[in-house]
Amino acid sequence: METVDFSLLSRINRDIQDALIVLDTKGNILYANPAASKHLGVKLEHGTKYAAIMASEANAQNDAFHQYLLDSIYDKQNSHGGELEYICPDGEKRVFHVLTSYLFSNDCTEKMGVVIQFSDITELSQTHQLHRNTAFLFICL
Repeated sequence: METVDFSLLSRINRDIQDALIVLDTKGNILYANPAASKHLGVKLEHGTKYAAIMASEANAQNDAFHQYLLDSIYDKQNSHGGELEYICPDGEKRVFHVLTSYLFSNDCTEKMGVVIQFSDITELSQTHQLHRNTAFLFICL
């Protein structure tokens, strides 16, 4: 049987650029890696209700982002994926590619929560928008 190098896992957790948040079926944060707090600009702590973070959010423009994450908990039939905009507390607009999947019990018989992974694709999104704008200009000429 292979042994797990927990120091390697710790470094991966620390250094990965993708955000990972794990919520239980009641919306409590079970885990959030450092990138999740960095991307959202808020401190995500174990045991905190994700809805409390959403409620403390000053920017109503982020309601769709937060609701998307919470909906992934309650939709027990489907995984979710998509691109969502988010306004950071400092006012910076970001675009995230979000994927959700289920967290199952050890025996894989019960859904225990959801794993949310998201990547900051802001620069890619801006590049795509620039290409669309350029194509539109050429069409108009």
